[in-house]
Amino acid sequence: ACLVDDGVVYVNGERRVIENADPKMTTLAYLRSIGLTGTKNGCSEGGCSACCVVVRRVKTDGKTVECLSVNSCLTPICALDSSWITTVE
Repeated sequence: ACLVDDGVVYVNGERRVIENADPKMTTLAYLRSIGLTGTKNGCSEGGCSACCVVVRRVKTDGKTVECLSVNSCLTPICALDSSWITTVE
C-alpha cells in the first residue's frame, strides 16, 4: 500500500495527489486514468519497454537524486510516492 493514505507524485512537472490509491494499480493504469495515453502497453510483462517512463526520486540518504527507467505496466503507482514521473508526452 501507499506509505500514506493519499500519495503525491509529480507527472510531467504537475503535482498530483493520489487519493485512496489502489495498491494494485499500475503506474500505466494511473497515467491512463489522468488522461495521458502516450505511454503504451505492449506486452504487460516488462519485456518490450513500450511502457517506460523516467522516474526521479530522492535516494534513502536524503541527499542524492536518482533517475530510473521504469516499466509502468509492472510498477505500482504507490511505489512511486513522492517521485517525479516523466512520460513521452
